[in-house]
Amino acid sequence: MAFDFRGVQFLVEAKRSGVVFDSTMMLGRQLLGVPRSRLGVIKRLITDMDQSRLPPRQQPPSSSQISLGSDSQTSYSESLLEALGARTIDSIDKFENGSSLKHDLNETLPPDLGGQYSVVIDGGTLEHIFN
Repeated sequence: MAFDFRGVQFLVEAKRSGVVFDSTMMLGRQLLGVPRSRLGVIKRLITDMDQSRLPPRQQPPSSSQISLGSDSQTSYSESLLEALGARTIDSIDKFENGSSLKHDLNETLPPDLGGQYSVVIDGGTLEHIFN
């Protein structure tokens, strides 16, 4: 599962609209599935956010502060989420892919996860329902 260019645009627009990414949970650890040629465009989308609409602690980083990897096809999306203001990033997945929490999402979530995250991103678990 990966954030494609449109998915990244959606996340940037969510940030512009006031979504706070401070503590982020991904359902499934997401790759950054954007061609290398579009990484510069993504950096501009993030740095060109209307800063007047963002609280001071949510100001976007400068372009030089954003590290999206040199080959996004093999990079996970944590660097993107950090650029959007995430201080804590967790991912939950059944499979061994470096996720911070291993859990079968067909089972009830542990109760201690409730209320810990400012945003939960489901980047494509629905596509696995019939698998």
